[in-house]
Amino acid sequence: MHAETRHAAVRTRVRPVPGVTAGAAGNVEFDVHIHDHSDANLYAGLMPDSIKGVFVPTYRRLRPRSLVAVRIHLPDEGEPITAMTSVRWARDPMLADAPPGLGLAFLRLRDDVRQRLDSFVQCRAPLLYEA
Repeated sequence: MHAETRHAAVRTRVRPVPGVTAGAAGNVEFDVHIHDHSDANLYAGLMPDSIKGVFVPTYRRLRPRSLVAVRIHLPDEGEPITAMTSVRWARDPMLADAPPGLGLAFLRLRDDVRQRLDSFVQCRAPLLYEA
């Protein structure tokens, strides 16, 4: 079992998300803090410099392609990054060697946000996951 403090960096809220129909899965928002030792991390495909999304450690289950709003806090002291994502993959909570959670694929990112994420992965390697 993983320490609760690792999961404390992720807060889940159910609230209306602009542009998403009330009652849809898109009413879920994750507030994610990524740092050197967090279970939360960015993930990339198998090709270099291909940040695809964010891994969110959680026991919460959402259907594939569900819309999820995320607010990502990086240790660079900049403003949180906000993005719409889609559930791309899930890690089973029964796996003993890795925390359970969701792989959330970015739907759109501004160039300045992508540059900030690219800078972060120079300090901490992303998870590799080809979905």
